[in-house]
Amino acid sequence: MNNILKINRKSFTEKCLEALGIVNKKSPINAITNFLIKVENNVLSISATDLEIFTILKLTIENHDGNFSFLIKAHTLCDLLKKSSGEFITFTHTDKLITFTDSNGEFSLLTSNDNFPAEKTDGMEKILEINENFLNLLNNTSINIDTIVDGFCKFVLEKNEDSFIFFINGDKKRISIGQIKLDEIDNKYKELRFSISTKGRNEIVKFLSKKNNDEKTSLFYSDRQIALQQKNSFIVIKLMQDIPILPNDHLKDLNLCLVSKVNTNTFKKAVEKALIISPVMSSNIKIIFQEKKVIVQSFDPTKGKCTFNCESNGEFAGELSINGQFVMEALEAIKTDEIELLYKDRNQKFSIKGESCHIIMPMRS
Repeated sequence: MNNILKINRKSFTEKCLEALGIVNKKSPINAITNFLIKVENNVLSISATDLEIFTILKLTIENHDGNFSFLIKAHTLCDLLKKSSGEFITFTHTDKLITFTDSNGEFSLLTSNDNFPAEKTDGMEKILEINENFLNLLNNTSINIDTIVDGFCKFVLEKNEDSFIFFINGDKKRISIGQIKLDEIDNKYKELRFSISTKGRNEIVKFLSKKNNDEKTSLFYSDRQIALQQKNSFIVIKLMQDIPILPNDHLKDLNLCLVSKVNTNTFKKAVEKALIISPVMSSNIKIIFQEKKVIVQSFDPTKGKCTFNCESNGEFAGELSINGQFVMEALEAIKTDEIELLYKDRNQKFSIKGESCHIIMPMRS
């Protein structure tokens, strides 16, 4: 058996650092602080997991006829690889030790005898091929959720005359909804709904952001997990309990009224300026709807007050207090030149709609 392997240092380091993103260094489960590295049939694979997310990244190697595998501390290996040099790195595998050699010398790491958790993918079925619009959908509904526990991400597939996938992302204070049209999907998935964690959503974004333009990505599903597969990478994400977010998970059920259309950039600048004066702890701003005008105000007794006007086509009169940071977050995600503002009364949800829809709970006044 050939237990000596020479591999491109840069490619190997990049793959290890990519896999490291889901490894919890402080996990009490020792096995999942490791990488599982396998060499089989001229392919090197790096597996990592935190028990919610499981990833496998692959590199093709040449002129190697041996198969072997080992567990090794993920963070320690990556720290050493970042300090390594030269075009190639060679590692030699024995039962308890891996010795890495680069252009400057060598370092040796102990292997682990822990049992690395295997991810079962039996029973998963391919749902669809993902294109670049899928990544745009996730980016256009991006929410910066600080408390991961409160966050939710939900996918809704719908098939009538055309097929669509809706993505709903949010927490207890705001929700973002986007949709894209799909190629034909199987009738058995025409009303499929599933939820993943915010961390799972972030890992999907990173996974899709690294793919080549001509590389296909397939989405697989089972009743307990989803998986995304590319030629040299694979990620599995466990599903969360599916809880309805809206009555039918659609914007039409919110019973909101279109009150105004405004220029996105003008409204964004007004909110940015208002946030400078707004209270630091609450980021509270006031939005006032008048005929042909939307007014953005803020006040802080220690700073002062400000008022900014935005032209609009609205005729609705009303006002609400709202977290300006949440409004900015929505405006950053929207790319259209014009937005629609939807609203009912000061105690109801407020929505900003471009190519995606962002729903924010007003502050109680």
